[in-house]
Amino acid sequence: MKKLLILSLGLIVCFCFSGCQLLTSDDSENLEFHENAAYDSEMIDEDNDSFIFTWLSYMEIQVTNALKEKNDYCGYAESLFLKMKQAGVTDCFVQVRPFADALYSSEIFPQSRYSQKADFDVLRVITDVAAKHSIKVHAWVNPYRLCDNMADKNLFSEEQLRQRYGKAADEIITTPSGMFFNPSAVCVQQMIIDGARELLENYDLQGIHIDDYFYPPDMYSADEVQFEAYRKNGGRKALAQWRRENVSNLVRSLYIAVKEYGEEKIFSISPSGNIDKNENQLYADIRLWCSEEGYCDIILPQLYFGFLNSSQPFEKCLDEWMKLCRNSQVKLIPGLALYKRGISDEFAGEAGRDEWVMNDDVIQRQIKK
Repeated sequence: MKKLLILSLGLIVCFCFSGCQLLTSDDSENLEFHENAAYDSEMIDEDNDSFIFTWLSYMEIQVTNALKEKNDYCGYAESLFLKMKQAGVTDCFVQVRPFADALYSSEIFPQSRYSQKADFDVLRVITDVAAKHSIKVHAWVNPYRLCDNMADKNLFSEEQLRQRYGKAADEIITTPSGMFFNPSAVCVQQMIIDGARELLENYDLQGIHIDDYFYPPDMYSADEVQFEAYRKNGGRKALAQWRRENVSNLVRSLYIAVKEYGEEKIFSISPSGNIDKNENQLYADIRLWCSEEGYCDIILPQLYFGFLNSSQPFEKCLDEWMKLCRNSQVKLIPGLALYKRGISDEFAGEAGRDEWVMNDDVIQRQIKK
């Protein structure tokens, strides 16, 4: 069974912190990013090698009016990576495709509205600056999501969607929360895999990273036509099993595609910390990915819960994830909710609502677990 060994035992520690600051043992308060910035983690493995990594979301790397000139953007990227270097960061996950778009030069996905002001390649600048500071970059993509709010549903007409995505435009599913590619569609899976290969082919990247956007929780019967076609063609799986298989097929194919560029390349996933939600709402088969080879190298569950959370208490969740990771080839790196420090958690129940307000040592106690 894969174990998460705690720092106090002197063996292995794997934690991911989410929030608005990069924390290190030497500088926990002075390294601030954008208000939606970043997460960080330090990992020490069995061979005493270590790395510290951080996430940069599309909001941190978007091209604003103040950064539309390449020199200005290069200076901004330099300031980010200089801070990371000073903090000891070795790896950075950069969100280059948040909404079926590209903050990089792509022949597969349309240019993102978050980089349209630029006449330069955003990811090229980032990888060049990162290399200068000896920081490895992982491309962070959201595979299925086109938009996740009502307002953005009207950004593009059907004709524009077809121009942007070709055959895959016929496989777009609309739910109350947004628009998503149909995970069961072969052409969609192929487009996403080709997108990963394009990134690894054209940029100096350490790997590919995806987060917790799989099937939308409000999918309901939006894929009824596709499921009925599957059953008519002889498929025997129940709806939930079929959906999980669709996602796992993509995950395994992405893993294989990443490894085509070298065994040292990393494919990582950051799923929801709620195991039941993963399996029965998002249809992410995390039990399979954690126990069998060939699905991911690192799994980073978002354990954004306090000790007093009424439905998902931290210690219980951590124990459940440790039991899931039975494959020694998959590293378990729990994510901790640094961003909750000092604020009420309205989803934690009566006992846990003010835990983060009344206690300033929640993260420290979680690390010790």
